[in-house]
Amino acid sequence: MQKKAICIHCDETKSLVKNGRTLSHNQRMLCKSCGKTFVIESKRNGIITKAFAVYQYLKGIAVCQIADQFDVDRHTVNAWVKQIDVEI
Repeated sequence: MQKKAICIHCDETKSLVKNGRTLSHNQRMLCKSCGKTFVIESKRNGIITKAFAVYQYLKGIAVCQIADQFDVDRHTVNAWVKQIDVEI
């Protein structure tokens, strides 16, 4: 399920079009209603998120529960754990 983008300037949803990407590869949107642009932030998981997920894994929480909490695939959680050199 994809979330609808909303213009941060005028709260319009129907008049948004893609308008390229930033240097960090985030989607830039153009609102045809107000003529302004804004950037949709990417869903990247930072080191703190990964560390907290691995911490939860070490506490014995199931990989599927951790994946649901962070809205990622269970294979992603396993990769984070392996990246920290923790035996699965």
